[in-house]
Amino acid sequence: MEQNNMEDITEEQMKDFFRILGKEFNNILNLINNIVDSEVFKEFKKYIEDNKLDNKQNSYKKTESILYSYSSIKEAIKVKENIILEILQNGLPEKSKSIILNTSKGEKDIDEVKQEYILNLKKEITKNENYIIMIDTSLEVIKDDEYFKALKDKYINKKSIDEIANDYKKNNATISRNINKLVNKLRPIILTNLYLEEIYYKK
Repeated sequence: MEQNNMEDITEEQMKDFFRILGKEFNNILNLINNIVDSEVFKEFKKYIEDNKLDNKQNSYKKTESILYSYSSIKEAIKVKENIILEILQNGLPEKSKSIILNTSKGEKDIDEVKQEYILNLKKEITKNENYIIMIDTSLEVIKDDEYFKALKDKYINKKSIDEIANDYKKNNATISRNINKLVNKLRPIILTNLYLEEIYYKK
């Protein structure tokens, strides 16, 4: 059977994939649970434990890092979109007009340099947008939790635990404990989605 080339998959198809992934997550979760209950998985888990390969702490920090990156990625998208708009309206900055790129086909003129630069920015924007979709899809799973807003406030809105506790009228320990529970719930979901994002959206 001929294998599909990832380059043939459009950006819109990939976005649809993650939207469907979010809607079908319960079915996927049941499938994962069945795998977890299997003897093969138990043997694999035992191998990990015996060889001290449990990266729970690292995966927790990785999940936190991904959540913390959300706002920065959105800001990066805006910056790149503004750069493209500026180039389209006013051309390349003066200091860039002296740039000549040498390739195997010879030299590129300024218009070619401009188009290539814009194309690269658009590719970066697409990758950033796909990353945001990946995070949003993961967050959908816990959106009905009482402390969902607390998690978003900490990692996306960059609020302190004191501020969040004040909003919830709870003590800091309660807020931290419930946010940690949500991060642990997100951990297998968001890292799985990250893996899928890296496979399907890699340019």
